[in-house]
Amino acid sequence: SPRVEAINAVGSGDALVAGFVMGFLEGWDFKKTLAVAAAAGAANAAGAMACAIKPADVEKLVENVRIREL
Repeated sequence: SPRVEAINAVGSGDALVAGFVMGFLEGWDFKKTLAVAAAAGAANAAGAMACAIKPADVEKLVENVRIREL
């Protein structure tokens, strides 16, 4: 997950799941779906209000998500 200054983490898990579901429904590949999900959760934690995520914030954070296979 990208590093952000967490202001309010309430709803971050919900935002992550919403990002994952969106990617799944759009038919994105698994890595892109995971990246958007992680970015959505981080964007939520960086905001003052729960689940008030701006798409531009998610797009910015997606670039900082690193996925590696274990």
